[in-house]
Amino acid sequence: MPEALPQGLYPILSDNVVPPRELPAAARAVAEAGVGVMQLRLKELPDRERLTAHRAVLAALGDLPWRGVLVIDDRADLALVARVDAPAGLRVGLHVGQDDLPARAARELVGPDVLLGLSTHDLAQVEAARALPVDYLGFGPLFATTTKARHDPTVGLDGLAAACRAARDLPIVAIGGIGLDIVARVREAGAHGVAVASALFGGPADGLVARARAAHEGMFP
Repeated sequence: MPEALPQGLYPILSDNVVPPRELPAAARAVAEAGVGVMQLRLKELPDRERLTAHRAVLAALGDLPWRGVLVIDDRADLALVARVDAPAGLRVGLHVGQDDLPARAARELVGPDVLLGLSTHDLAQVEAARALPVDYLGFGPLFATTTKARHDPTVGLDGLAAACRAARDLPIVAIGGIGLDIVARVREAGAHGVAVASALFGGPADGLVARARAAHEGMFP
């Protein structure tokens, strides 16, 4: 079994929010803020460019004493490559959606030691996921989001609280339109982690470390 998902802020470095050339610097800033996990979501890049971007981020993180989890979105094959490329001590995870490779097949490919997450959007999916070989669930969208052109119906904080109860011992990462000013409320609703993309990376680059640190520490009053 892999080590547990770190609690707190769960930044998503998405290529429709962070330009690919800025990904290494953004990843370093998140690590320097003390955040224990981040996800690379690069849906707009061809495979070769996506691999190059993954390696650039791993190289940037390898220069730091950061030993958190870098989660690769969607692609089990690229997660395996990232695991080979990762510096010693840095963990690699994989996150899949409802329309991606099924969780059981993903687990068979990446093995028992890779942290595996699954997106869920309603209570039925959360309850079904409890029988799957996953380590945590994404749940949402909580609110309307601009990161995805199309998204499932929003669930709000009450829906999140119900999902956290239904998940029982499976950690839930809340996602979707979450502003930095409400991360503590999302945590209070039961979330193990809070995913943010545009709310974190949409501001000035020179303030990124401070924003990430304040939001992360704000989850644990």
